Amino acid sequence: MELIRDTEKLLIYNEVNGNSVITYRQHKEDPNEQFVKIYETHNNSIEYRFEGEIIQKIYLFGFSEIPMFLSPFGYGFKEKALHNFFRFKLKSNSIDTITILDNIYSEYESHNNELILYVEDIELLQKEINQEQRACNETKTILISNHLLDLYPDLELIYKDTNNNKELVLRNLNKKSQ
Repeated sequence: MELIRDTEKLLIYNEVNGNSVITYRQHKEDPNEQFVKIYETHNNSIEYRFEGEIIQKIYLFGFSEIPMFLSPFGYGFKEKALHNFFRFKLKSNSIDTITILDNIYSEYESHNNELILYVEDIELLQKEINQEQRACNETKTILISNHLLDLYPDLELIYKDTNNNKELVLRNLNKKSQ
């Protein structure tokens, strides 16, 4: 195992295992010096651990390194609203893995229990979320849910109109002004 990065709080290691590379993190202050697997790289794909209630793995196809929207230290999506949605709010028995494809022309054979997204989907979601930065978290959750429903109408989510959330916006403005 080779130390590849030393941060203020973490040590990052790579372990070569045949034709794959496994990346681990270790907290410097961990008395047990436990290694936590972050991801495993195989040729042009990455299997990334995710600590969601239902989603346990993010599979990246067409990638040789972790994309900018994921934490390289294994803490999921960098965008908090997106991360929390997939970690806590997406509770569908039919989905346990997210697969992210590098481009829409990727030849990828889908599997059961898999939500397939493209980099363009993630970038669009982040753009929409950032546009709502001053809005409440409920609106961000609705945006993510509606976008996924547009892509996958059979998901066990309910479509909500964000234009009808005037009461939420007013309530949040009232709370902030107090």
